Amino acid sequence: SRRLAPNASHEPQPSAMWVSRLAIVLIPIAVGLVILWAIQRGLIYFPSGELPSPADAGLPRAETIAIRTDDGLTLGGWFVSASPPSNGTTLLVFNGNGGNRANRALLAARLAEHDVASLLFDYRGYGGNPGTPSERGLASVRTRRSCGQAEELPLQRQRVPTEVLRLG
Repeated sequence: SRRLAPNASHEPQPSAMWVSRLAIVLIPIAVGLVILWAIQRGLIYFPSGELPSPADAGLPRAETIAIRTDDGLTLGGWFVSASPPSNGTTLLVFNGNGGNRANRALLAARLAEHDVASLLFDYRGYGGNPGTPSERGLASVRTRRSCGQAEELPLQRQRVPTEVLRLG
């Protein structure tokens, strides 16, 4: 009869079993994390490129404006003046992470009824604006130069002392 050397069985060693079980758990987790990383932008930003005219959105008096970013893009927005007499307040509304400025039309209309002007503004990739949404793009729009341009627009259009508030 044949004798087997000690520990020479065909069964896997406990450490090899532990490594294979760990791999079975960790490989799908790693694949899932790579997939989430690859699609993260789609999970954060929900732009809507379809933009109706201001009148179709319920803002027949809105003025279409353009603001230049630090990296050379021209982004659009709507300036909605307050119903006369204006109290000199303008709300600068940066669009959120979904939709576009047309989704804020009701807010602008109600603000105008209460003597507050508003500037509805879309980030890159939203509301027909060029570019794609990104953290770098949001930072570019929110730079001092771009915000300063956005804040100067109400001052130019209102022709009255204006306090500019920011939302978004």
